[in-house]
Amino acid sequence: MLQHVSEIQWSEPAIGIPAFLIITMIPLTFSIANGLAIGFTMYTLLQLLSGKARQVTPLLWVLTALFILRFAWLGG
Repeated sequence: MLQHVSEIQWSEPAIGIPAFLIITMIPLTFSIANGLAIGFTMYTLLQLLSGKARQVTPLLWVLTALFILRFAWLGG
């Protein structure tokens, strides 16, 4: 399953960090959904902070907002 990890662009932090988080958070949270949610959220936030917010699709903005609301709702 990890044979495709070598294809990730590790030199670009906006792609490498979310990929690493997805890979590590899926087993740590025992949930594929939580691992993907953390990765999608981090990707969007990193693109926003690096000034590349226009590269994020509107659907991904909506999903990120829903994931943040979900984490806030379940965390409280």
